[in-house]
Amino acid sequence: MKILYFVNYFPPNTGAAAVNSFQISKFLAKSGHKVIILAPREVSKTFQLEKPLSFEDLQNFEVINSNSLIKFPFNLIFSHYENLLKVVFRIKKKFIPNLIMAQYHTFHFASIAGGICSKRLKTPYVIRSHDIFIDLDTLPFWYRNYIRMIYPFVFKSIKNSDFFYVTTSEMKDYLEKFKKFKNVKFKVHYNGVDTRVFYPRTDNTLKKQFNCENLILYIGLLSKDLGIQNLIKAFQEVFKVKRQTHVLIIGEGFYKQNIIEYAKKYDFYDKIHFLRAVPHQEIPYYINNCDIGIGRLTNVKSLRYTIPVKCLEYLACQIPFITSPISSDLLNNNDVGIEIKDVTKSKVIADKLIQLIENKNFKEKLGSNGLNKVKSKFNWEKIMEKFIIELESIIN
Repeated sequence: MKILYFVNYFPPNTGAAAVNSFQISKFLAKSGHKVIILAPREVSKTFQLEKPLSFEDLQNFEVINSNSLIKFPFNLIFSHYENLLKVVFRIKKKFIPNLIMAQYHTFHFASIAGGICSKRLKTPYVIRSHDIFIDLDTLPFWYRNYIRMIYPFVFKSIKNSDFFYVTTSEMKDYLEKFKKFKNVKFKVHYNGVDTRVFYPRTDNTLKKQFNCENLILYIGLLSKDLGIQNLIKAFQEVFKVKRQTHVLIIGEGFYKQNIIEYAKKYDFYDKIHFLRAVPHQEIPYYINNCDIGIGRLTNVKSLRYTIPVKCLEYLACQIPFITSPISSDLLNNNDVGIEIKDVTKSKVIADKLIQLIENKNFKEKLGSNGLNKVKSKFNWEKIMEKFIIELESIIN
């Protein structure tokens, strides 16, 4: 297959969407399919890695970026149209694709550009979703109106797709209720984890460095939307009971300074260790140095029923996690982690963390269950084998 893949997030940008689009492209290329990825050069500084990922060892694989002069938030729209022009006027003579793919998200134009390109080239078109629900009620006024403005175009591109791949069963059920999507063919294509990179390894290097007995890990955007403010208050309660517990935070965000000021005010800044966003291939080292992972802790409706990539990566390293409600495809009756429904109660979060610290057998059971589930259901290699067969059948 020759595939054009429109995405909004791709390395050197970081985050779950960039990880997923890279993994999908990598497995397609390694299976012998030629893949050209079209992406913005830069999404925003928050998601930009200092050390770009190298693609030199990958064959059948090329990344074309938009002009770096187009900055956030304008690149959500214009960078994809720039890449579309590159496809129509430059690539067509040298590279005639037999499949167009696009990454769907609630607020960028990748899927719209992919739909236009598919129509222009008369090529089969597949959309692969990243996120899930649209929650207009909780969005700022400008953002809410921006979403309302672009969604007629997004809906049109969805209706024109041959297949729309979503990441959870709940998302499929939700979208199938829209009358305008009655003829859209939805399929579930899970987020996955590369178990050749993420696997359990005993490593106490960081605990020795920090001089602690237990280490809790948070990876991701430092934002109130993800409940980081409730989490910091919970840590304060944990430190009172478990004095030899520390926290490692990997990521950037607008709320970072608030965390620092709060920790200094209540005298536990020495127990929190910050790292900027690190290359994805380095994440297993940090997970395997920790005891408990933190998923999302938020009531934002647009993030319900997802499968966060970091939770899969915790489990692949046999580390359990706590989270607000996520898809039952991964977490079912607290079998691989602990679900917290009311994340505004920091005391509840703290109690669950303390429970995992004190009950070693329970923690190990969750981790073991999670590792088995990842191997059987969320292994990227197995997921992509099935996905590639389906893409080939669409072309044929």
